[in-house]
Amino acid sequence: MRKRRAIIFDDNESVLTFFRDYFVLLNYEVLAFREPSVCPLYAADAQSCTRKHPCADIVITDYRMPHMNGADLLRAQLQRGCRLPAANKALLSGDIDRDLVDSITSLGFAFFHKPVMLDRMAAWVSACEERMNLAQPLGDRRREERAPVPVEQEWYQVDTDTGGIACSVMNMSESGICLKTPAPLRSQQLVHVTSGTGELRAALVRWSRKHDDGSFLSGLRCC
Repeated sequence: MRKRRAIIFDDNESVLTFFRDYFVLLNYEVLAFREPSVCPLYAADAQSCTRKHPCADIVITDYRMPHMNGADLLRAQLQRGCRLPAANKALLSGDIDRDLVDSITSLGFAFFHKPVMLDRMAAWVSACEERMNLAQPLGDRRREERAPVPVEQEWYQVDTDTGGIACSVMNMSESGICLKTPAPLRSQQLVHVTSGTGELRAALVRWSRKHDDGSFLSGLRCC
C-alpha cells in the first residue's frame, strides 16, 4: 500500500514550510510549490486531465498566487476533469469576500481562513482520509519541482565504467537531474557527474530512453 500524498500551493515560504512539516508528521509525502504551474490543468489550453488516477490525495492552495489565484485553479481542475474529488481540496485565504467563499464551498471544496485553526484542519484531513484509496496508484510520477539549470552549469560530463560522456542537463531537482546524452545510460548504473563549474556528484541512473532527435534522456538520483 502506497504512502498518502499532499500537494500544497502557496507563494509564502513560511506557509509552505508549516504545511510540509504538518503533513510529514502525519506520514505523508508532501509536494510544496510557490505557484500552480506544475498542475497539468494550469495552462489555459489544457482541455482535460489525461491521467487515469489523481496526482495526490489532498490538495491545498492559497488564494493569492502568481499568475492564477487558487479559486480559479480549483474551478479549472473541476471543469477539466481532475481525478481528485473536490472534497479533498481546500482553499486558504485571510481576506476574500463571503460570496467567493460560498461559491467555492458550493462546489464541494473546503475553505480555511488564515491563520488556520489546526483542530478544523485535522478534522478535515481525517474526513479526506476516509475517502482515499491507497491501493490505487497515483497518476503523476514526478515527486519534486523541477528547475532550469543555471547557464554556467549547462555543460556536464558523465563518467561511467566505460569512459566519459559529454552531456547537457534538461532540468534538475533537489535530489536528481535529467541528462541528455548521445548514448544511453544503463538503468541502476552508478555514475559520477561533473558540472561546468567543476562540481562532482555520484548518481544512480533510474531510467533512460531515446529522444526524438536520436539522443537519450536519462533520469538520475544523486547519492
